[in-house]
Amino acid sequence: MEAAILRLYITGPVILVLLAALQEPVLTEAGAKEIDSFGADRRLVAAYCWKPSPRDFEEMARAGVDVALVALSGGAPEAAAAPKVALFCDAEPAYDAIRGFFAKISPGSWAAIEGRPVVWLGPSVRAWSFAERFRADFRGRAPYLVAEWTADKIPAERRYAWGAAREGPRDFDVVSVGPGFKGVRDRAKGAFYERSWCAALRSRPAMVAIETWNRFEDDSQICECDAYGRAYVEATARFAQKYRKGETIAGPRGLASRFKRVGFNLKYSTDALGLAPVKNEDGPFELVEVTGLRLLVTKGKGDGWRRLYLDVDDAFAFWERRSFVVEVEYLDAGEGLFSLEYDSADAAIAPPGRWHKSAGERAFRGTNSLQVAEFELPDAFFGNRQKGGADFRLSVRGRGLSVRRVIVRPK
Repeated sequence: MEAAILRLYITGPVILVLLAALQEPVLTEAGAKEIDSFGADRRLVAAYCWKPSPRDFEEMARAGVDVALVALSGGAPEAAAAPKVALFCDAEPAYDAIRGFFAKISPGSWAAIEGRPVVWLGPSVRAWSFAERFRADFRGRAPYLVAEWTADKIPAERRYAWGAAREGPRDFDVVSVGPGFKGVRDRAKGAFYERSWCAALRSRPAMVAIETWNRFEDDSQICECDAYGRAYVEATARFAQKYRKGETIAGPRGLASRFKRVGFNLKYSTDALGLAPVKNEDGPFELVEVTGLRLLVTKGKGDGWRRLYLDVDDAFAFWERRSFVVEVEYLDAGEGLFSLEYDSADAAIAPPGRWHKSAGERAFRGTNSLQVAEFELPDAFFGNRQKGGADFRLSVRGRGLSVRRVIVRPK
């Protein structure tokens, strides 16, 4: 009778607590002595990987990778002495899967910061509800959580931005870099990867995360392969060494490096001279002729806003604080306002706000003629952190904007 009553009332969360109490902890007293922690101030290079082989671990170590971010979906790897292994939750995890991952790897191979195992939460993970269970299994230690910046409800130690292989780096305490992404971002014979590392080195972040070591289906891999040989492995080793020394590399070079200003003028040509419009889902536009004028005209997308995104050639300005003036020649028809928002270096504004800092508004006066508006950008960063890798945008609501000329010049 007593056993029956016990079975009746021990249900749900109570069962989980009892089961946890009956299980051996993942981290034993002996295992705790094996943990070889990184200090919180140690500059670390990490790389996302799926089902890494022993050869992958050898190559990552040669490339200067300190931490292998091993995807939970691929299972626990056969770890080596280096790099250390952190758990990358590439989907919403179940706690038993997290527990099982660490249980299969010697604590001496865990990536830990100040004694706390690193758990890296992927962009789809929006909550962390395993605090007590984790502490129970890891001798009172909380995980060292790293979360995507949009998951702001998670109390993470560090944050990163996912998508660097497609969009480029973002300036969080973890800066992500990548070589390119199939169908979205061309590798440009390694130039995109080098430019991304240039940005990371200038940022001096707590950690650099590489997207990815071996994600072949996205063509975002940097491991040795038939298509690229060892070029990216060797480049990573060079960049990682500079990162640890606090050094930088030269910025992008090109024709625009010699320009005193950049821009385009549709009066003479549709060619961009160091400044190009960027077509993306938030900023569709078309080239049309209106009353004999050739103009870029913003198109609607259903939310009332129309935007024109523009990208400054990286050889002209890239990932450094500078002051510019932007001249916009536009068709002044009708009423309303348009504004300019730019990628700024204003540390007082948290991201993503500083990627879209306002340079002010200008009013349409209905003259039905071409007019010129000037915007001052005292702290431009131009780090390609707007949609599609753009550096600034012109925005208007409830109507269109027709532009013939845009010039960017140093102030």
